[in-house]
Amino acid sequence: MTSHALVPHQLKKRILSASLAIPIFIFALYWSVWSYFMLFFIITALSMLEFYKLVELGGIRPQRLWGTS
Repeated sequence: MTSHALVPHQLKKRILSASLAIPIFIFALYWSVWSYFMLFFIITALSMLEFYKLVELGGIRPQRLWGTS
């Protein structure tokens, strides 16, 4: 089993994403604690929804209402 994170094009994509995300997080924290909170909340919610989609591909039906509320 190989790790998909070590594939060169995936690594470049991750480095590019991090190089864009880190300054955005720092700016949000510098601007206001609430802006940082909202940014973190939105990213967390979108990540959970993506996780639920991946779980559904595996044949499992997650309880989205309880998991995202």
